[in-house]
Amino acid sequence: MTEQDNIAVVRRMYTNVFDQQDLALVDTLVAPHFKNHAAPPGMQDGPEGIKAVVEMLFAAFPDDRHEVEDIFASGDRVAARVRHHGTHTGAYMGIPGSGKHVSQAELHIIRLEHGQWVEHWGVRDDLGFLRQMQSVEAQPAHT
Repeated sequence: MTEQDNIAVVRRMYTNVFDQQDLALVDTLVAPHFKNHAAPPGMQDGPEGIKAVVEMLFAAFPDDRHEVEDIFASGDRVAARVRHHGTHTGAYMGIPGSGKHVSQAELHIIRLEHGQWVEHWGVRDDLGFLRQMQSVEAQPAHT
């Protein structure tokens, strides 16, 4: 697969799976031996792990969307800078719905083989995300 093919697979995952909750497509786009190094426990392995993440997000944010702001590839890896946003109406990581619209900056690196995701690493602004849901109070800086 070319780097452009790999980028198309990653875009398809965000558009069809994460944004439209097309869970049937996960078995096509994710390898059985997939490892998610950035997912919560129990959601790290295989297509079922991705499905669990998508279900968790949609339960908490029914209007969940992922906007790909930058994307590029090098060899078998794709890097994507993504803006995740939605309305927090359901429980998320034990935090009851707040009704607030929240947004999170994310950076993802995906390794692909034969058009399928085989590994994922991610960095997210989790603290900023939690603050938007008002589950974490900002602490004053010590002087």
